Amino acid sequence: MFAAALLVAAQTAAAVDTGTVTGKQYWGINLGGVEAEVAGAERFGLSDFEMFSMSALYGYELHPRIALEGRFGRVWDDEQSLPDGRRLSARVDYFVSAFARLNVFTGDIRPYILLGGTYGRARASLDGETENENEGDVSYGAGVSFHIRDFAVQFEYINYLDKDDTKIQGGNLGVMYRF
Repeated sequence: MFAAALLVAAQTAAAVDTGTVTGKQYWGINLGGVEAEVAGAERFGLSDFEMFSMSALYGYELHPRIALEGRFGRVWDDEQSLPDGRRLSARVDYFVSAFARLNVFTGDIRPYILLGGTYGRARASLDGETENENEGDVSYGAGVSFHIRDFAVQFEYINYLDKDDTKIQGGNLGVMYRF
């Protein structure tokens, strides 16, 4: 009986120490600023665009330090003027990412690393001429999340895509709910 009580106490202490319960699901929304170099834009004399992004995420904790995440997002247009007065626009129609999230700590403040991949479609257009490019690449990033009960706020920086003539990277501010 005493040994059983010690075992229960030790398991409870271990669960309290990690600050989380495995098997928790979470979802969230991220808003961010993305810097993009889009294939085809160099033909028009420009390459870097500053754009607004929004993405939804769903995650599942396999362990207090390891989670799997899926994300789906969009990056809105940015237009720039060329020296001759024409307008060049660029956007990312959609992107889909899958990440392994590695939490460095498991308390209320959790620095983390993201490793995975992203697939998406970027578009550049000028005077009705449009060039699309579908690309996928290895993605990585880092961030920190601040947890209060089942809610969290996170700040992160992700390199989504760096392949051929398309490079997409940026920072996000997001909220999450765990259930």
